[in-house]
Amino acid sequence: MSEQKIEWPVYFALRNQGIFEPVQVGERRYLRRGALSAMVCRLELVSTPADLTQDGQSYPLLGKYTHTLAQCQGTFGAFVHAALEGRFRVYRCLDSTGLSSFRVGHEGLAWIRNRRIVDRTRSLAHHSPDQMDLLGLSA
Repeated sequence: MSEQKIEWPVYFALRNQGIFEPVQVGERRYLRRGALSAMVCRLELVSTPADLTQDGQSYPLLGKYTHTLAQCQGTFGAFVHAALEGRFRVYRCLDSTGLSSFRVGHEGLAWIRNRRIVDRTRSLAHHSPDQMDLLGLSA
């Protein structure tokens, strides 16, 4: 992962979501170079080359900041899938190499925040229908 410049928490989140599928040989796990290059090719298809040092703030697509903002592995996995589908802009920093060269702007961060809100409202909708109202009001 050091070759692709991806941090361990991000790698574990991608592995747990099935985006990276390592091959286990004995006690060690290895990623296939073909799978990594396929992911890079898919990201290159949806990305726009940009010089992000002058434009302002951008954030690594597979970085610790976006992983921390997502707050759970499911949201982060959905974020990466949305990037691969082109739901928001992905930029490719021409100065970097590997998977660390792909970055997102404020659109990507807004996507994560909206997804977290949707996930929270879905969890609230699944309360028991016979659960008592906390305020004591009847419907």
